[in-house]
Amino acid sequence: MTEDWKTMDLKQVDLGAILPQREPFRFVDGMLSFSMDRIVTSFVVRGDGPLDREGCLTPEGMVENMAQTCAARIGFISKYILHEPVSIGYLVSVRKLEVTGKAAAGSRLETTVEIEQEVGPMSRADACIRVGEETVARASLGIATTERTMEEPA
Repeated sequence: MTEDWKTMDLKQVDLGAILPQREPFRFVDGMLSFSMDRIVTSFVVRGDGPLDREGCLTPEGMVENMAQTCAARIGFISKYILHEPVSIGYLVSVRKLEVTGKAAAGSRLETTVEIEQEVGPMSRADACIRVGEETVARASLGIATTERTMEEPA
């Protein structure tokens, strides 16, 4: 395992290679920061996506954004740190979901996921979505990483 990833420009991360979701169901469009226990991603709300209603991202869309941020962490570790086929992660629980604001079309979400506990393939994480300085959603997530891997895109 090399540590090249520590100096990597995160704008160069190929999200298509680390996330199994494809457009229009991708809810992460950039990685802003990464450490082994914390990731921050960005996403601009389209307003006409599959989980948008009346020009705003739905609570379900916010949870999907959180889940895909977790998946980006798993994929980044697999591809760029371990140099292995990209592992697949699944959201297995959502607890303490609080949606306190809206994410309208054109809003840029910054989603932070912090791993609170990791035991084998299971993780517990706290997720928070902000639009500017306003927190619009937060939740505690359970994530499972499987041995199944994502096939590299053609």
